[in-house]
Amino acid sequence: MALHMERRLGLSGIVAISLGAMLGSLFILPGLSAKVSGPSMWLAFLIAGICCLPATLSKSELATAMPTSGGSYVYIDRTFGPLMGTIGGLGLWLAQLLKTAFALVGLSWYLQEVWYVPTIPAALFFLVAVTGINIVGVRKVGQAQVVLVSLSILGLAVLIFAGVGSIDTELLTPSLPRGTVGLIECVAVVYISYAGVTKIAAIAEEVERPDRNLPLGMIISLAVATLIYTIFNYVLAGTVDTNLSMAEGGLQGDFRPVHTMAVALGGDVLGKVFAVLGTLTMVSMANAGLLAASRFPFSMARDRLLPGVLGEVRSSYLTPIPAIVMTSLIMGVAIIYLDVYRLAKLASSFKILAFMAVNLAVIVLRETHVRWYQPSYRTPLYPWVQVIGILMGVVLLFLLGLMAAVAALGIIAGGACFWFLYGRRQMTERKGAVGRLGPGELIAGTTTPVSTFDGLTSGDVGALVTLVDRSPPEPLIELGAALADRKDLAVIRVREVPEQLGIEDLSDSHPAERALRRRSVSMGAKVGARLFYETGSCRDLREEVYELCHVMKPRWVLFEWREQNHYAVWHRDPLAWLFSHLPANVAVFKDDGVRVFNSILVVAELGAHDLVLARTADLLADTTGGKIRFVATVPEGKATEDAEHHLSDLANLCQSEAEVEVICTDEGIDHLEDLSADFDLLLLEEPPYEHFYSKFMRRMTDQLTERARCSVLRIRIPEESLQIEEDDEGSLHGEELLVSFLDPQLCLLDSEALSKKQVIRAIANRFVETYGGSRSDLEEAFWYRERQQSTHLGDGICLPHATLAEREQTSLGVVRLKTPIELPGSSGEKVDLFLFTVGPGPDHHVHEALIDALRLEISETQLGSRLRQAKDIAEIRRIFQECAQLIEHRA
Repeated sequence: MALHMERRLGLSGIVAISLGAMLGSLFILPGLSAKVSGPSMWLAFLIAGICCLPATLSKSELATAMPTSGGSYVYIDRTFGPLMGTIGGLGLWLAQLLKTAFALVGLSWYLQEVWYVPTIPAALFFLVAVTGINIVGVRKVGQAQVVLVSLSILGLAVLIFAGVGSIDTELLTPSLPRGTVGLIECVAVVYISYAGVTKIAAIAEEVERPDRNLPLGMIISLAVATLIYTIFNYVLAGTVDTNLSMAEGGLQGDFRPVHTMAVALGGDVLGKVFAVLGTLTMVSMANAGLLAASRFPFSMARDRLLPGVLGEVRSSYLTPIPAIVMTSLIMGVAIIYLDVYRLAKLASSFKILAFMAVNLAVIVLRETHVRWYQPSYRTPLYPWVQVIGILMGVVLLFLLGLMAAVAALGIIAGGACFWFLYGRRQMTERKGAVGRLGPGELIAGTTTPVSTFDGLTSGDVGALVTLVDRSPPEPLIELGAALADRKDLAVIRVREVPEQLGIEDLSDSHPAERALRRRSVSMGAKVGARLFYETGSCRDLREEVYELCHVMKPRWVLFEWREQNHYAVWHRDPLAWLFSHLPANVAVFKDDGVRVFNSILVVAELGAHDLVLARTADLLADTTGGKIRFVATVPEGKATEDAEHHLSDLANLCQSEAEVEVICTDEGIDHLEDLSADFDLLLLEEPPYEHFYSKFMRRMTDQLTERARCSVLRIRIPEESLQIEEDDEGSLHGEELLVSFLDPQLCLLDSEALSKKQVIRAIANRFVETYGGSRSDLEEAFWYRERQQSTHLGDGICLPHATLAEREQTSLGVVRLKTPIELPGSSGEKVDLFLFTVGPGPDHHVHEALIDALRLEISETQLGSRLRQAKDIAEIRRIFQECAQLIEHRA
């Protein structure tokens, strides 16, 4: 059984580790910042702390949603996919271990003021010490950090109080010797000193009550560190000359600024005391640094991006010993052979990139509405905090210079190469939230969803109810039973599991899941439905539902409406793509607490889907004995006759009591919102899936759904044609007959043909371009039929037909002429529509059924006039379907 690390770290340990990772910079950086901005370095530290706030808030949110080891690596990987995760993980690991190695080298600068020891042996000795502390457990690290950080803060407080009375205001002028540019450059230099505030996220898996302690600990640590940095540097600039070099008795270039200040205030004795304190603080920084750095390879190994041995937790101390030891060994090599100061400085640019990625990750995860992303803490002022954080990162990278940018690009290139050479071969199923952002190419049977669903097969499924969240299942099941129309009702409980959890980690034995199953089965029995219930987990909710629908082949699929965030940038649920692409009718339900639909309001769009809305409303009203009202809105001043006629046709189709109403208004949503208060259920058309740019705007249908004063049901039928049905004697029938044979590739709109001969030639050209064959043979087949009998039907419509022996199935096509033509012997009547069929000889019964259906629809509906007004081929398909359904209901 796999071992897991225990959650032993409390709030005090979190604050201690974060401060320990930051305070070490205070013992070194002031000497460097004095070179850049002089006395104003205190202001640079203050601004840098404020600049770090967006990343801190974003990481706090991400950490409560993903309280697992790895920190920024996990957030980048789960958001942008394993390629970016590999780059981020290796880059952060490298940057962190180099910075920790630098802290170990830097502690010798303070230690040598008390006891001279060679730099490298001293660094290696303390490296072994902090490695041992890390191996024995995070609680020991936390306890050690509390002691060390407490001593550091107490000592710094004493030094600050001692120095306040000795501040020389002349040393604080000029405050900006290099102007604003120098101040901003100094912000870029000291910004990375705050990076430790978010290190605790890397060990989130070992934190007690992560939902509370992680955000609280990071925010407290940042506030305390900013306060200490700012006040200490102000006092330091007032007691030690920042305009002079270290050799001249000043601060510039001094790698022991705290010792220098102590000597200036209390002589050598006080200087030695703070030299010891500086050594201990740097040990604390190295201790926290090794702790955080070792969790990057540990998490990557668990994701199979590094060898699995690095992801092991040893039973003796419940710590990732292999990852700790390997990180420590690489630090040792870096200390012995590399210029760790220069490398750590360059690697810091990658940390700024990581902070930018963390801010962007929050935006992506929120806007893609990933179901598993449920943070207990949410960043205030979203998304402005994240946007500001990203922009500040861009500015800081620019100020760090060309070498820093080259170093960051080098890390990115190295991480990408490692992914393609190793990581990609180890795993392929994960793709992150961004990988699910667009519609993708989901083709039934070509994907193998990562899930626990198994053994589901197709059957006589009338409706499939998807329970995604833990909302009450009763309304959806009741609706599903009505739409199933005496067929089986399938209910699936789908749970999307983030990649940081195993697919088996969520169990159906959970009390909440058992209760959901019991309530679903009980409701199914109450409404008299043949119900079966399945539960399972998956990685990609959209992919899973798509595949299940192709396996089970339901006529209806029901989803629950998900409330949208009014302040969001991205206004679409990721499941919206499914609503327009599933091979079934789709219903999206918003529950307003109504259990019996005695009155149903249908908002007609005066388009192709209205017939489906009417049939659905009639089915629901028949179940409950309710009444229906069809309503349409037209702009003020526009004629209402067409709308009234359309609504009347819809009402005549219904067996239930129905009435119509046309509202003349330019404020349609306001009127419909007010009208919905008098009804139990509002039926709307589910809009089609839209392109990228439109997702940043809220649609009128969404606004009406949110503002309606009753429950709402949004309906959409699939664009794909359904298979035609045969009765027991093999004859063809069904409302989808014409749509089933309609071939979109054989439809020509606004053809410029000027004679029947040119029309047949255009048909032959299109057919041969699509399916191959002989153009002349096809033309002769059409003319053979024309010579036998006239195909002119009247009303400007012709029904040509051709028989081809090599053709495997019959196809129906449409040619609409831009200019009507006159047929020979037609007494001057002009024709502009050619509804033609091409099929094999043995398929004559199909041809006859198609011709009969065409004649019936042309005579009994407005098929011809509507085809003349169709804007595209998709609309032609819908017109055929609607007219066929109209005839069926009249029958």
